[in-house]
This record gives sequence, structure tokens and C-alpha cells, in this order.
Amino acid sequence: MFIPRKLLFDLKRHLEKKEISLILGPRQSGKTTLILKMKEDLEKKGKKTIYFNLDRFEDLENFKTQKTLLEKIKFEFGEGKVYVFIDEIQRLPNAGLFLKGLYDYLSPYKFIITGSGSLELKENVVEPLTGRKKTFYLYPLSFEEFFQFKTGKEIGWFNRFYQVNEKEGERLLDEYLVFGGYPKVVLSKTAKEKKEALEEIYTSYLEKDVRALLGVEKDLSYQYLLRYLAFETGSLIKKTEISRNLGLNIKTLNRYLFLLEKTFVIFLVRPFFRNPTKEITKTPKSYFVDLGLRNFIIGNFSSFFKREDRGKVFENFVFRQILEKRPVFGIWFWRTETGAEVDFVFQEKENLLPIEVKASKKQFGLIGKSLLSFLEKYRLKKALIVHLGEEKAINKKGKKIIYKRIVF
Repeated sequence: MFIPRKLLFDLKRHLEKKEISLILGPRQSGKTTLILKMKEDLEKKGKKTIYFNLDRFEDLENFKTQKTLLEKIKFEFGEGKVYVFIDEIQRLPNAGLFLKGLYDYLSPYKFIITGSGSLELKENVVEPLTGRKKTFYLYPLSFEEFFQFKTGKEIGWFNRFYQVNEKEGERLLDEYLVFGGYPKVVLSKTAKEKKEALEEIYTSYLEKDVRALLGVEKDLSYQYLLRYLAFETGSLIKKTEISRNLGLNIKTLNRYLFLLEKTFVIFLVRPFFRNPTKEITKTPKSYFVDLGLRNFIIGNFSSFFKREDRGKVFENFVFRQILEKRPVFGIWFWRTETGAEVDFVFQEKENLLPIEVKASKKQFGLIGKSLLSFLEKYRLKKALIVHLGEEKAINKKGKKIIYKRIVF
């Protein structure tokens, strides 16, 4: 079953561009399903398409040289435009130089490429393709995509849906916060099937692909680090403390964190600062790309509304919503040396937008000192509070405070 993805529309708009369309994301996030849907839609319009999966040896045989591949496509279709889909490009040695050569041949073909390992792709694909590609990111389903698939309604209906049918709204929110958005997990019918799907994803992706990239075979410190990051979601990453507790030297720890981020397991959120003498400037926080995977790692599939770590879960949930918008200038948090903190800060057009996250029903008008301090310090007029209560906008000391259940 095909689950509609927002990225599909962006990709279709890019089909008529000469640039290579490069789709990156974690394994099993739906990249193959997405490009096969694009292929099907093109063929319905009478367009010529061809698909290669480089996990298959017979397909890989066509990639001995650029000329070999181009002759294969020409033999199949003759002259004219062909949409060429290449899946799992990281399997091809020197993939970047190979694709650069294809692009520079000035053939009439449009290439749509997918890859799973961001690190591999950065070294072997992305850099040689500078100026020749546009990169798209496909993560596990966002809550917006999940809600639309489950109800058939746009995310703008969520608040009204929640008000009319609070129990069903809470059930959907709970399912997403506990099991996440990997397509196979979303399509699974029972909790048992969802857990089994997450176990398969963890085993095939984290235990094999990521461990291979990290170059570790039996190093339990890698697993311990994952568990630590899962338990401490949204907390400051105190590297000296982690190094001491897990027996990792700082250099190895930094490498593990870098690779886990580049393979879409976690994202590191850096601190926002303009005054380095008073604001934290270096220590990041980490969040998981998928909450279901995070919950699997710590072995906790309790209902969101009953669990002790729901503050961490809800904060990670809000992060994922911001990530879907892919802010051009990044996502930050703000914290001073004296402990004042704002959960998230990102660029909204010309202005900064601070976001406070509360896994409860926040009382209207009760604004934290840290949030007000940030607004005043940076002369901002608007802030967002994401909570489990009603949606409303109020004015507080000349500031517009917007209360929402969903960020966007």
C-alpha cells in the first residue's frame, strides 16, 4: 500500500530540471516505494522510464562504465528523453565520479537517485556532484503524513478533529508517539507486529549498516551510546561524562556521534548564541529521527499519556515537526550559563521564532521567565508554546504568544 508523501510533489516538480534528483534518507523510510510511484505515474503519461536497483547484481552489471549504462538505455528505448531511476547508489564504488560523468555526457536522460548512508554519499556522491544535483531528504513519516494517511484529512484539521473526537485524537497521537513513522510500522496492524517491524529495522539498519560504517563489530560501547542517547533525548550531551561512563575516548565518541547523525539515526541540535560570554556555545542536544526506534532502543512501548519520560518524547515529537520544514539556517536551542533555556529556536522568514514545549495543558498567560527573557533580549514579538491543551493566541507584555498542539 502506498502512503502519500509530501516529498512526492517536490520531486515531481523537479523532474523537468536537468539536475540530478538525489533522495537521501534512512533505510526503510520509503525511498524505493516513492520512486516506483513516480515511475508508475510517468508511465501512465506515456513517458519512458527505466529502474535499476544496485542491490541486485544483474542491475549492477550495467554500471561498469558510463558508456555501458548509456548504451543499455539507448538499446531499450532508442532516442529521446528517458527518466532513469537508480536505487541504492551507495552500492556503486566511486558513485560520485560515475554520476558526474553521466551528467557531463549531456544525454537526454533525467536521473533520479536514492541512497541510504549519508556519510557514504557525502564522500562518494555529493561532493563530485556539486552544481549538478538537488538533494531531497525522505525521513520516516511525519505526524502530518501519518494523520493524513489514518484519517484522510489534512493536518490543519487536527485541532478540530481533536475537539470533536478527543479520544480518537489522543489514540492517533499516542500511536505515533509510541511507534513512530517508519512506513512498515505504520502499516502494521497490531502492537506486536509494530514491535517486530521496529526490531527488524533496528537489526538490519543499526546493527549492520551503521555498525559497518562505524567500523565496529563487537564494541558494546556503541550499543551503550545508543541507549544513553535514547534515555537522555533532548538533554545536553556532556561528552566528558559520557566518555567516562561508557569507556570511550573523546575522539571515538565524536566519531560515533558524527556518523550516527550522518546516517539519520539522530540529529544534533546546536546552541544558539550571540553573546559567547553569557550563553552556551558548544554543547549540543540530540534527538532521534524516529520516536518508534528510540522507544525500541530503551524497550519502552508504554502509552505516551502514562509514561514517566513523556516530556522527552513530546520534545522529540516537536523537533521532528520542525525538521520537516528543514529551516534554511538550522534548528537551535538557547541556554544561558545561569540556566535560562528555550527548547527550540529557528529562523522564520526574517525573524527568529522561539518555541517552548510542554507535555501538558499549559495555562494561558503563564509564560516562563526564560521565554520572556529571550523575547526581550532579541527584541522579538512572537513566540510559540506547543502543549496538549487548546489552541489560542494571546498578548503578553506586547508579545504575541501562540498556543498550539501541532507546530505547523
